[in-house]
Amino acid sequence: MKNLCFFTFVLFIFSANAQKINSVNFDTLPQNYQLYPRNDKNEAQIPISGQIDGLGYDYVSLQILRETKPIAYQKVNLVYKDVIGKFKLLPFTIKAELAEYQIKIFAVSNKGDSTQIIFREHIVAGDAYVIGGQSNALALVSEQVLPYRNKFARTFAAGYPYNPEFEWQLSEYGNYRVGQLGGGLQREIIEKYQIPVCIINQSIGGINLGLSLIRNANNVGSLDNNYGITYARVRDAGLLNGGIKAFIWRQGENESSGGSAFWGGLFDQLYKLWHLDYPDIKKYYIFQVGLIAYPERYAGALRDYQRRTKMIYNDVDNITCIG
Repeated sequence: MKNLCFFTFVLFIFSANAQKINSVNFDTLPQNYQLYPRNDKNEAQIPISGQIDGLGYDYVSLQILRETKPIAYQKVNLVYKDVIGKFKLLPFTIKAELAEYQIKIFAVSNKGDSTQIIFREHIVAGDAYVIGGQSNALALVSEQVLPYRNKFARTFAAGYPYNPEFEWQLSEYGNYRVGQLGGGLQREIIEKYQIPVCIINQSIGGINLGLSLIRNANNVGSLDNNYGITYARVRDAGLLNGGIKAFIWRQGENESSGGSAFWGGLFDQLYKLWHLDYPDIKKYYIFQVGLIAYPERYAGALRDYQRRTKMIYNDVDNITCIG
């Protein structure tokens, strides 16, 4: 049933930008394994800027490599004020393709000496999706169902295995990464469309809509609730402004046992919060709850409401898990 459902569908916080390395402060800088959202031209623009603390340097240079082969070079003079030299390189373009990019940044002194100050690798452009809901959205991998492994399948999550901070990484690490639904979606897009894919899956087994609505209005990205963790991951991945292709929601088994009468009203609240906090997301996919293995008199009403969500909301499409 899970495979049928999937193929029906297929028809401390770490800042991804500001950081200091030695005497260089970067305002914007790619991270290892970072995925940049592609634009309508099937490309992504990558900005780099910052400042050097200290005198004695004339300019900063950038070497761009594709699959370890140099493809572009640029340099920019430092603009000093007192002992702070600022720089802003021209945004460079990478293609959304099954290829990884690398960058090398050098500081060049007024004596002509060149010092490499940064190296970043495994940078790609592609699409990003958010998955939320309960256990069927999480769909943990196991010894019997291994995670999808591909170097172009990415996520932005707590570090593996013991780093609590969010970071860019491969999504193959299993249980607390993207799950079977996320991995299956990555497989289909990567292998069929040749586009790298990031999945941010913040589903929790058994969660109901009431808990999903808990949100700190004064700090939307609070890590004290699941809504806030989802938002923080999207924000810190640099995907908040137009970077998410679609939001996928699979939830309702909890309410099928008696709370179906309230599901529609609660979902409407959640939908409005999504539009408030993710104004650039253009598409939402709502999974219809599958048939329950044991008789539940309320499950049919909930499934019917989920079936009609695409008639109620213009940017919602629904996906059935049967037939």
